[in-house]
Amino acid sequence: MKQSALETSDIKRLVELYALGHEGPANEAPFYLHALGFDGEPGKLGAELISAFNKSAQADPELARYALDLPPAVHFPDTVVLIDASNDRLPTGPESFRVLKDEIARSDIKARCLLVNTRPELMEAVNENPGSTLVISECVDSRAYNLEVLENLEQMGVIVLPGRVTAPGSIFSNKGLTYQMLQDAGQEDLLARYVTVPASQMNTSRVVASILDNVDKFSREWSTRRFFVKPVTGGSGVGGFRISLTDRGYFVPDLSKVTGDALEIHPIHLDLDPHDDRRLDELLWIFSLFSADPYYRKQYIWVDLETLKDRYGTGDDREALRQHLLKTGAVHTGGAQDRSLDRDSMQAKLEEAVRRYEEYFSKRYDPVFCEHIDFGAWGLRVHYRLTGRGIQLECIYARIFQLALTEEGVSYVGSDNISNKHTGVLEAVRLTPIKEVMVNTVGGHAAFLDLLKRGGLAALALISTQQPDLRRRIPVRCQIDIAPIDGKIGEGNADTARGQALGTRWSSFTADMRQWFQDCFRHYSLRKSGG
Repeated sequence: MKQSALETSDIKRLVELYALGHEGPANEAPFYLHALGFDGEPGKLGAELISAFNKSAQADPELARYALDLPPAVHFPDTVVLIDASNDRLPTGPESFRVLKDEIARSDIKARCLLVNTRPELMEAVNENPGSTLVISECVDSRAYNLEVLENLEQMGVIVLPGRVTAPGSIFSNKGLTYQMLQDAGQEDLLARYVTVPASQMNTSRVVASILDNVDKFSREWSTRRFFVKPVTGGSGVGGFRISLTDRGYFVPDLSKVTGDALEIHPIHLDLDPHDDRRLDELLWIFSLFSADPYYRKQYIWVDLETLKDRYGTGDDREALRQHLLKTGAVHTGGAQDRSLDRDSMQAKLEEAVRRYEEYFSKRYDPVFCEHIDFGAWGLRVHYRLTGRGIQLECIYARIFQLALTEEGVSYVGSDNISNKHTGVLEAVRLTPIKEVMVNTVGGHAAFLDLLKRGGLAALALISTQQPDLRRRIPVRCQIDIAPIDGKIGEGNADTARGQALGTRWSSFTADMRQWFQDCFRHYSLRKSGG
């Protein structure tokens, strides 16, 4: 086999893959220009943080515990299938496939390569010679690939990587299992406290009653009055809602994610300390980003800073925002009290919403009851990979939420989906390079690196769910969401890399892909050698 040049790449970004919904020249497409930002100065800080983390992780006995131990490859597949079942058709799958084909050519491996998007395509691709086929799952959807499909493939003799540990239907597809995984690994401090509600043993009315019982019980035991409820399976925020205990009863600001009524916008107040200058500076940067683009300005700037400065008699942006948050925060607190319902009224309201969910989605509402996690204005998405040096970081980016500056303050007006459900537009700000103002919000560079280590420990916990003899054999990759303010793990994703090509320096993306594919070949060879 030829030596692979992992350090270099003559492959460039394929511009056409980034022209998602863009009608003009491809090289002017917003997603392409956004990706180039990661390649240039805007992506420099993120690249430096990745490098700093990876250097420290190599020297950390805990993060290096399961470093891959795979011998050089001597047996190679005749067919390599890469699964890209991303509904959003982001460029990661096709770009990864280009790197895969190039790496196979460089390594002089005689294998045909196929990129598949659906289950029929996957099954057709493996049918020719399943005993000499390697399937690699990357951007996946449960309709195309899941635990059941994985088991069928393995029964046919196909080797599938990373396999069961990241397949849809496994740990990261179930919030309860994700939390249990971290508890079992002794990492309880990485996640919000939670309890599951055994909905299969209850009727709908009793499920709702148990949610309210939990509000009463855990407001005392956990010393908090804010909670979040979401289905144990599923994603995109579907079925989730916040619930708080107030002096007048129970307060739920929005149930549209439960009822399926996503057309009407229900702003949800962002709670923060108006005297925290770091948080204010971060919001000012985000709103300046939104204001600079006509689309984002229309969606998220409902009242501009100039109006607020005139209203509060100041020429300073930060002070105008501070005064606005002080005023609207008091109004919001009073409004939450006024809109609170007693136990019977909230029972009826939630019960109606849950029944609509069960009718709309044709499945039971099977909730996880969680301590509320404070993400702030954005979520930190991190991609980890198990390498010969242990846990290493491939990619980090900020998922700036659908956050509006309104007359009522600063409010969430949507979910963290890359697709805006109200406009249908794919919003590139869900994949934003890490900025110094964000690092400052977390508490500085050391605190940010500690946040990345917390994610690394969660990745380590995922690897430890495998049988001991597999933990240093399978090149696992995973995607984890971390709350910058609370430092908690929001969830992990079986869809391990959907935004990676957009949110990574191109030179790093290609090098990481090459290394991952080579580790997959080493694992395949070890299996074919009887290991």
